[in-house]
Amino acid sequence: MFERFVTYLGEMTPRERWLLAIVFGLVIPLAIVFLWLLPLAKSKTAASTQAVVADILHQWVLDRGVEYTALARLGDETTITNTVPVGISGVEESLKRANLRQFATQLTGRDAGGVEMHFEDVAFSELANWLSIAERNWGYTISRYRFERTAKTGFVAAEFLLHPAAP
Repeated sequence: MFERFVTYLGEMTPRERWLLAIVFGLVIPLAIVFLWLLPLAKSKTAASTQAVVADILHQWVLDRGVEYTALARLGDETTITNTVPVGISGVEESLKRANLRQFATQLTGRDAGGVEMHFEDVAFSELANWLSIAERNWGYTISRYRFERTAKTGFVAAEFLLHPAAP
């Protein structure tokens, strides 16, 4: 077989031999690099990136689990201390203590002792923290609420309608 190849090369012109050498010396290795090795490297990089993202997500989920456990423990220890409605002034006082009063655009008394509240451009996390703490102590239940996303990330416009809690 090798003899036939040598004979075949011997019958070629020098120009044909150079072209054949270029094909075997440059074109085939370049084809291997571009068609096999580079896609392999790209897929390895993509897999590494996905693994890093998965690790970050896993750590985030673990952190949320720790927070949930702490909040659940806090929720078990905290009991409702007031079943008598504190009134609109009590709600306003709790807003002041939480530094949220300046975001309340409307705080109105309603029929049957209810309270209506409107907030504009308030940090959602601060509002949610205040609600989770205050609702246990103010003697009201939230009967209606609405959140709307605002232009700033993490901020909302919110409306709440509170009614006296049932004893």
